[in-house]
Amino acid sequence: MLPGSIFYGRCGPPEFECSPPILESISTYESKLTEETIWYDDSIIEKLKQAEILTLAEVNSMPSKDNVQDIQTEIVKFIKIRTDRSFYIFCNMLKGHSNPLIQELGHDLREDARSVDDQSIDDILYGIPRIPQHHHVVRDSFVNAMGVALMKMNLSQGRLLVHGIRGSGKAMAVANSVRCIIKEKDHFYPSGAYWIKIGDISDDELSLKLRNLYRKLCDNPHPLAEGLSSISCALKQYCEDTMGKKYTLFVFQDIRNESFVKYLLFAKNVVIISPLAMSEKLNRFDYVFESPGQFEINQSLQVLASFQPNIDSTQWRDNQTISS
Repeated sequence: MLPGSIFYGRCGPPEFECSPPILESISTYESKLTEETIWYDDSIIEKLKQAEILTLAEVNSMPSKDNVQDIQTEIVKFIKIRTDRSFYIFCNMLKGHSNPLIQELGHDLREDARSVDDQSIDDILYGIPRIPQHHHVVRDSFVNAMGVALMKMNLSQGRLLVHGIRGSGKAMAVANSVRCIIKEKDHFYPSGAYWIKIGDISDDELSLKLRNLYRKLCDNPHPLAEGLSSISCALKQYCEDTMGKKYTLFVFQDIRNESFVKYLLFAKNVVIISPLAMSEKLNRFDYVFESPGQFEINQSLQVLASFQPNIDSTQWRDNQTISS
């Protein structure tokens, strides 16, 4: 059974173990984590519970708040017998602390594990499109808003809908956000993200795509029954029962048939990119963003400048017709 991705039943608290490199890193910094540094506060406990790292029973059994070191020791003990995902989320909590010394501890702990981690980030970006190097403008506010939603999903799971007119940059904005939060923030790590383009296809063609996804996910795939409902249920069951895939992010691009949505929301973390507003299915999503249909003036000038990099854009910026 692989460390960091252990099958478990639905009853009782989860029992796993981190992979050896993670355990080694925790051991190296254990005295700092349990005795030398005070990083515990109520928000840490709440986030660990929200991320399904601690159960309610474990939270209630924590030592008295008067003994912070005992609480920290207990939390570290639970991190060690959880999954690698728990370790990365814990490191991010420390790195996001208001105290610079605790931020440094989180950074050092993560870097120590990284030094012996032979998994490349690109290895867990399954089909995520690369960002074009030319004639591409990043809509910062749009990308950042999605990034915040994705970070929340990494902690407490959720479904995100990104819709808007075709050609408005939805897919590239999502790809940019996903790559950023995985590469720079260690979110959805180590399970990663899968990107599947759907498009204008039939039910049978969607069945084939989902079958292929099931085969990619499973080391030993079982025969699947016919029908979209059966395949979707099999994917849901696999993701729920396999800790290594339970928190994986799935991105489905270009959904043009609204009836497909129910078959694609089989996982805890799903992004749907569509030209459709999905007005009748909005209650199935935790986050909804509409892609801006037009560039702002600065973004328009960036596009023009990318085609003619040596041209002076001042006259365009000052032109009332263009700027309006």
